Amino acid sequence: MQPSGELGQIPIDPGSDGSAEEGLMKMYLVCREAWHKGFKCKSKFARDNAEVVAICATEGLITTEIVLGVWGNTWMVNDQGAAFMSEVEHDFS
Repeated sequence: MQPSGELGQIPIDPGSDGSAEEGLMKMYLVCREAWHKGFKCKSKFARDNAEVVAICATEGLITTEIVLGVWGNTWMVNDQGAAFMSEVEHDFS
């Protein structure tokens, strides 16, 4: 089977101007949602923001780990995510 289309990475926000600020704000909003009430892995919020949730998880800003080695189904902000949020709030205020 031949692949369709071009191979390679596809930008998650092709309509953006490429500014770092827009991406940081999207990450901040995901972390804020995880901080305030958490969100389920299969929730509408998680589905609507799947790419940014993946980035935040990869960067270690959110987790589903409840305690060491015990995993749940709710994304929550961790210490690194809280520090990220504080830094964004400071830099953009």
